[in-house]
Amino acid sequence: MEGQVIHDLKPDFTLAITRIDRDIKPSPPPLSFFTLQESLSISVEFDTLHILLRILTGAAIGFCIGMTGVGGGSIVVPTLTLGFGLLPSVSVGTASLYTFLTKIYATYRHTKLKTISYRIAGIFLVGALPGNILASWYVNHRAGGGLDESAKAQFQNHLKIFIAVVMLMSTAMLVLDLIRSRNQNNKQSTKNTESSPPSTSPAKILLGILLGFCVGAVVGSTALGAGVLAIPVLLLCFGIEASTGIGSSIFIGLILTLVSSLIYSKGGQIHIPTALWMSTGSIVGVYFGSKMTVVLSERSLKAVVIGIIIFASLLMLLK
Repeated sequence: MEGQVIHDLKPDFTLAITRIDRDIKPSPPPLSFFTLQESLSISVEFDTLHILLRILTGAAIGFCIGMTGVGGGSIVVPTLTLGFGLLPSVSVGTASLYTFLTKIYATYRHTKLKTISYRIAGIFLVGALPGNILASWYVNHRAGGGLDESAKAQFQNHLKIFIAVVMLMSTAMLVLDLIRSRNQNNKQSTKNTESSPPSTSPAKILLGILLGFCVGAVVGSTALGAGVLAIPVLLLCFGIEASTGIGSSIFIGLILTLVSSLIYSKGGQIHIPTALWMSTGSIVGVYFGSKMTVVLSERSLKAVVIGIIIFASLLMLLK
């Protein structure tokens, strides 16, 4: 009886030993300390290079923002999509957050330089805020909705082409304004600007509100920097100096991108680490760039703005 029991248990015991032996054999040898250290160092170095790249990129873009008010979505979105490989919708949300963080310090710098017209910016925002909210909600809804991948890609492509066209149109407006003011006497222009306040007639206010709605919608749907569209409107409609137009557009962009960031964050369309590292690097760039607004002449500033918009437009079209 006992022998029978032992005989019956033998196969199970042998099978258990076989399973244990089979489980032990394929297991790889333990990593040595040096192998583990080498693996960790490669991972840390890879992450460090990515962080440094984002910091340097943010510094370069921050310099453009501080100097001209341009460089938010118009340069960041193509950089995030082409350079960092983010999805277009995530690039828009990340660019909105980055631009907001960057413009906090840029607004502080231009406040000290007294290059912000809060009254004109307020008129502009009366129309820009509703347009920004509606457009941000619409794009965020489409990006996170139940559309198939091809439909989403087509939507983003149409949006990209539309923005590139608008950027080129704003460039044409600045070129026309540059040609128009070419024959004016610089001293007389400075006197007139200092003695007379910017024009805020009822017609100008209504025009500013209507154009503000359009600009706010574009900023909300594409994260295109408010400076690309707001600067030409402020310069041509209200007759303010280029430095004041740049400072006011930075304040306008601060408010619009704050609203956009909140909306896109609800849909998970923001890559927070990229926005934080790039905004960290932009602090230095904005500091030096904002000083250039009072060093360079108005003609030079407008030329810089035109060059940046053309460059960003080509990037958007080639994306």
